[in-house]
Amino acid sequence: MQIIDASDLWGLDVVQTENKLTERYGKVQVASIGQAGEKLSLISGIINDNARIAARSGFGAVMGSKKLKAIVLKGNEKISVEDRDELNRLTKEYNKIINESTSVLISIFKNLGTTAGNTLMVQMGDTPIKNWGGTSKVDFPDVMANKISGMEINKYKQKAYGCFACPVQCGAIMNVAEVGIKNTHRPEYETCSVFGPMLLNDDLMSIFIINDLCNRAGIDTISLGATVAFAIECYENGIINKDDTDGLELRWGNSSAIIELVKKSD
Repeated sequence: MQIIDASDLWGLDVVQTENKLTERYGKVQVASIGQAGEKLSLISGIINDNARIAARSGFGAVMGSKKLKAIVLKGNEKISVEDRDELNRLTKEYNKIINESTSVLISIFKNLGTTAGNTLMVQMGDTPIKNWGGTSKVDFPDVMANKISGMEINKYKQKAYGCFACPVQCGAIMNVAEVGIKNTHRPEYETCSVFGPMLLNDDLMSIFIINDLCNRAGIDTISLGATVAFAIECYENGIINKDDTDGLELRWGNSSAIIELVKKSD
């Protein structure tokens, strides 16, 4: 084990950090923090696999407090297993069951991932709307929810992606030419819900942008979306004004202002 100076990486986002460390050390596994963790944000996370984030509970701040930008692992030894043949047999059996399953739920998750819930959960009343103060029928009807549906998001899907060795592969890599984003992760249901119905925002492009910004900065989208919703409600009720928001007009559904506020959060 070595402790190596990483001052040249401080201030970089997690994708930039991982790319530089891969260039430097070859095929490695990297867990790093972005600007949010560096600034000790209590909603920052630890990130690997080019912006897949362990986001909850502010783990990124723990690394940031220790001035630890990244952990890099490289090795060629096999992990010891008591009965490797039996493990392989069980793994193949499990994967076969998943891959040959006729389960509608598994099929949906393979295709849409958690974004399958983007419209369904709104219709069921499970998704928070207007900072928990609205309803789908009045404030975020189907005509809005359908604009950020899993099917709409899947139009930008390049390939399936998932956690290591998982046969479901519910994640996806996206290219969104309209906003100049390449090789980004598909936003999860929670991200879509807090930056969509929670803010009365049906602008899909803004959700792609915000998801990419948060992943790169290493900040939890659920907590950040709730914070933005609170800020908008404060603005709407005159508790804060443009002097407090650097001129941003924080209104429900104002996607351009929401994006700019997210940029300030890292």
